[in-house]
Amino acid sequence: MSLFRTTLTSIAVLIALVSCEEKAASHDHDHETESSMVTAAKSLINSFEDKEGLLYEFQGENQFDWHLYPKPDRIGKRYGEMNEAQQAATRALLSTALSEVGKNEVAAIMQMEILLKSIEKRDSTDDFRNPGKYFISLFGEPSMTAPWGWRFEGHHVSLSVTVVGDKISVTPTALGAYPSRSPEDTEVVIEVLTKEQEQGRALAKSLDEAQLISAIAPGEAPEEILTGFGREIAEYETTHVLSATDMTEMQRAMLEQLVRLFVGKMETSIAEAQMQRMIDAGGLDALYFTWMGSLEPGKPHYYRIQGPTMILEYDNTQNNANHVHVVWRDPTNDFGEDYLKRHYETADADHGHTH
Repeated sequence: MSLFRTTLTSIAVLIALVSCEEKAASHDHDHETESSMVTAAKSLINSFEDKEGLLYEFQGENQFDWHLYPKPDRIGKRYGEMNEAQQAATRALLSTALSEVGKNEVAAIMQMEILLKSIEKRDSTDDFRNPGKYFISLFGEPSMTAPWGWRFEGHHVSLSVTVVGDKISVTPTALGAYPSRSPEDTEVVIEVLTKEQEQGRALAKSLDEAQLISAIAPGEAPEEILTGFGREIAEYETTHVLSATDMTEMQRAMLEQLVRLFVGKMETSIAEAQMQRMIDAGGLDALYFTWMGSLEPGKPHYYRIQGPTMILEYDNTQNNANHVHVVWRDPTNDFGEDYLKRHYETADADHGHTH
């Protein structure tokens, strides 16, 4: 068996094990997500005798320093250096935020580091590509009342969670995959973040000539996502957009399915709350769709769905269009900004403070 086949088989087995393990440990989070998250976070903290590198200031600079790239200086406790109990506690915390789909995607992305080490012909002692090189960090003290947050991050994974009372923000969230599709000569086929490509392209190809004039931005697809990394969302061109109000009912259904594909990486109650935010801000009628690059498979391409409470970006331009980045931002609520504003306004009102 080739090294590619051995590696991909290992990835498939790990995904299956993670799924079974988490299903066995899971319970109904629909009305208990926040309390489950607090409990899981406290259990994680208690699993470490030495808490240095795990706990950071809430809304300090470290909380906003996120990225998809394989940075050498990430903060947090490294997953590969944890004992079994600490790794289990980390996975338990992730399970309070992610759906089965989300957990499986994160597991696959982490294990893709083994495949990348093989592709890049790195020495076995080279630590640049390592499925254990992912980090967990907490910001503030886990609480049912006071705001706090956490992040799990490494190459092609960045999950930022902010908890404000009974509200949970999960943006910015970013995932990536290279290769997104496994080599054709392998017996085990691994596909990561491919539905985003297929469904996005299906929507774009369903557009008629007049719709395409609005939706397709000129020029080549960008080499990277346009909203950038960090606390602030970078400015980007919004001239070429197609409003959902100018779509057919079938296309609107495809657009909603695509939105749910992004949001559905999160635990059910979190995903439903994010969809409700979108509905309260105008629903599908307030969304716009943009495509850049080729409509043909295997060619560089990019698309974006944008609205008052969400920006969903998909970029696939590197490594012969087999290197995907997907990012979910909320222009009003990244890092819980909107939730925090309302939380502090309520706290001030309760104490008779005015500004």
